[in-house]
Amino acid sequence: MNARSAQSPLPVGRPPGLLLAVLALALVAFIDAGLWRLELEWHGWDGLAWIDWFHAAVPAGIALFLGWVLLVAPLALRGRLRLAVMLAVAAAVLGTLAAWSLRLGFATGSRALPLATMSPVLHTVLRITWLPVLLSAPIATCVIARSAGLRVTLLHAGISIALFCAALPISRALLVVTTHRGGSDAVHALKSGFVIPWLVIALGIPFLRTRSTR
Repeated sequence: MNARSAQSPLPVGRPPGLLLAVLALALVAFIDAGLWRLELEWHGWDGLAWIDWFHAAVPAGIALFLGWVLLVAPLALRGRLRLAVMLAVAAAVLGTLAAWSLRLGFATGSRALPLATMSPVLHTVLRITWLPVLLSAPIATCVIARSAGLRVTLLHAGISIALFCAALPISRALLVVTTHRGGSDAVHALKSGFVIPWLVIALGIPFLRTRSTR
């Protein structure tokens, strides 16, 4: 092996075909939703206590999604690992912020006392803070994918953001159709796990049929 070949970058991985990538993404999405729901049912459905738990299904679901990204991203091994690390950091930050805002807006027991002294407007703002935090996820995903060297088209980015935003209304409609227990509000769309497959699929769209710029 000569010096030139020794210094050559790692080869770009060959991602699976589009159909296989989509099927694998759908499988990951429904497994993530299933893990969330199983854990919630195991702890107990009633009330808002689930907001205070550590949900092992969240890091497990993120790990499954990152594994899918590593499989489909048309990057060299080093590039795929760097992409996975950036996505993991973003997921940790946004997940922590979303969990914090949920706990603050829907606090129960003694932790809810400070909320009683707030104005109704401020209390309402705190109760919906988790929504913009979550809605920033597809934008962050597209930015990270591009910074890692993937050509994310405006079409892919637009579809990803649109589906992510539509996930909540779609899930609420499904709760109504299935007459799901607890109601059909935004919190129950998350609590039931109905929203999770749509969110995961939306986040995966930027990685479908993308090309490397490096």
